Amino acid sequence: MMKTKRLLATIMAVLALFSFTACGKKVEQTPTDKPSILVEFYLAGLGSEYMEKIRDAFNERAKAGEYDFYVRVMGDENIGISLDQALRSGSENAFLPDAVIVNSYTPRASAVLGQDHFADLKSVYESEVTVGGQKKRLIDVLDPEMVEKVEYNGGYYSVPIMSGVMGFVYNKKLFEKYEIEPPKTMAEMEAILDKIETIDVNTDTTSFGDLNRNNDHYAIVYPSGAIGYWDAVTYTFAAQYLGKEGFFDFLEVNFADENNLEESVESMRGVYDNIFKNQQKFNNVDHKFALSTATTQTNALLKFSQGTSFMTPCGDWAYSELSTIDKEFAADIGMFSVPLACNDEGLVNVPATPSSEVFEGVDKTDAAAVAAAEEGYTKIERAKVDPSVIPEEDQNAEYIYFRKVSYSMAGEVDFVIPKNAKNVDKVMQFLNYFFSSEAQNLYTKYTTVLPSGIEFDLDQQIYDELPQFSKDCAELVRVSDIVFTGKYNTKARMYNLRSELSGLPGDWRLGILKSNDVSYATELTDHILNTIKYVTPTLDAQIVAYEEAQRAQG
Repeated sequence: MMKTKRLLATIMAVLALFSFTACGKKVEQTPTDKPSILVEFYLAGLGSEYMEKIRDAFNERAKAGEYDFYVRVMGDENIGISLDQALRSGSENAFLPDAVIVNSYTPRASAVLGQDHFADLKSVYESEVTVGGQKKRLIDVLDPEMVEKVEYNGGYYSVPIMSGVMGFVYNKKLFEKYEIEPPKTMAEMEAILDKIETIDVNTDTTSFGDLNRNNDHYAIVYPSGAIGYWDAVTYTFAAQYLGKEGFFDFLEVNFADENNLEESVESMRGVYDNIFKNQQKFNNVDHKFALSTATTQTNALLKFSQGTSFMTPCGDWAYSELSTIDKEFAADIGMFSVPLACNDEGLVNVPATPSSEVFEGVDKTDAAAVAAAEEGYTKIERAKVDPSVIPEEDQNAEYIYFRKVSYSMAGEVDFVIPKNAKNVDKVMQFLNYFFSSEAQNLYTKYTTVLPSGIEFDLDQQIYDELPQFSKDCAELVRVSDIVFTGKYNTKARMYNLRSELSGLPGDWRLGILKSNDVSYATELTDHILNTIKYVTPTLDAQIVAYEEAQRAQG
């Protein structure tokens, strides 16, 4: 009975955390001696407290006369849908907040499609913030790669909120209990799946049985209803094979040689095949109980917190969510990067980095300097590496080095201002404040996530009080090449990995490349864009769009 009561209390706590604000749409009261603006924000794993604290700090400054308006905030977990509907309605009476923090909405896509929905935030990027006692433009303290992806035709229609890193969040106590070390390679991950399969007796013969139906331990629980969490795996594998710049080139289809499309296609087919093979290891017939699905990310974390799963794909916001369920449990979670991909023989087969590059300019007699140089790489014994990827100079080396790469949700959450909002000038002042050191410290303290894409003066006490999980995630960001997809909202985004992995009929992405007809490719892509309108569709809708595009081209 006690377990039942505890579980019920846990479920109610989670439901309250993730539902009450969005459903109730409660907006707090502010003083009335000045006008106010409304900032609606995506209510997700970071919760609402950080926005409330930033609001309060801003309003205190407004009371002191620094600003001539106040800020109200409102959380909504479905903000992307409601904002999209309001903008598409074209009605002057449609409800539009003054500013929005929105998830995966793609304001740049609207510009690409000629939809004039959002205000140009160039003046925000040019405004000043103080860092290290110096005045700097906001554009100069933000990650330049992210800024580059935001710009479109000289305009900036969103400001990204920088997210940290994704990987496998794991239960440290279970790993310690069963003497499991975080895997470096997919061969090691397979061995872990084999070991977990032997823990307890599972009489459920389905690949996706009910979690804990027979008091079993599952290796992984993931949110099948929020498949974006598996992007951390898919895209990390792609970046391992292609490298950071190659990954970005891939998203922009810069890998395609118009004079030799067949070779380009076959080259990318090899990358796809390797991704598929490594992903299948998580749900191979030999590992029937490796995966357990949950409909939502909230349910996945709830099941994970019950101690019946060893790991779950998630991001650096996991502690914030899990601590609301069980602080003691949250204190014992860790994160490891997606392991290095392997070939069918279990040998790492992603390109290695020559040791001369790893240790360029390093005094190898200086142990500290050597350790610092190795931070950004994973060391693997030569015998565990496919000889074809070992640099010639390292054929006889004891260890082979592989650049660490991690996937980030950076660019998936943005500040935008609807162009027809009534208080654009005021909102731009608030956005400038949001990226101040004061506000970013509040963000860090109340999300337990250290922003990775903005330079600011971090309060040492706030950092010291962060949970170890958050510090470990920040360290992973520091030593990794970070790849992301959130800002690739050009036509090329229609050629992304998910389209390929969704199994679209006729393999239309590679079909466009194989057509060897640039005008045909452009027309076909335009038609698909105009049909889908960058709204995340179901697979059936994608197939319909594909078939309509094919018919339109005769």
